[in-house]
Amino acid sequence: MKSIAGLVFALGLCACTTPRPTPTPTTLSDADFKPMLTAAFTSNKLAEWEPAAAALLARTDITDAQRAQVYFARRINRGVFVQSGTVATPQCALADIDRGLALMPEGPAAEAAKRDRLYQLSRDRFFTAPGNCD
Repeated sequence: MKSIAGLVFALGLCACTTPRPTPTPTTLSDADFKPMLTAAFTSNKLAEWEPAAAALLARTDITDAQRAQVYFARRINRGVFVQSGTVATPQCALADIDRGLALMPEGPAAEAAKRDRLYQLSRDRFFTAPGNCD
């Protein structure tokens, strides 16, 4: 009886000290991400693409490179978008460029964003800055 109790105690002790494996975070594949990115920016309506972009950025399963792609895509719409009046926000485009470059400083999209930065800087004084560029 003592040996059974000792065995149960030993097994319980082993079970308590065995580390549990840390789950590997899952990320969205580029093949799954690309159509989502495209769909987010297909509309020409600010009220549709802005929330779609925000929803992509809120996801926890995208990589830093994918997040940078969302910032780079959004910067285009924010920087040059005009719809029944002037609603371009170069200040927000600049913020998206900076956020995207912090995540992905190299590559073709990053180089395009760096060139666009100069253009956005040249025109930001002509537009009223919005209260929030998130």
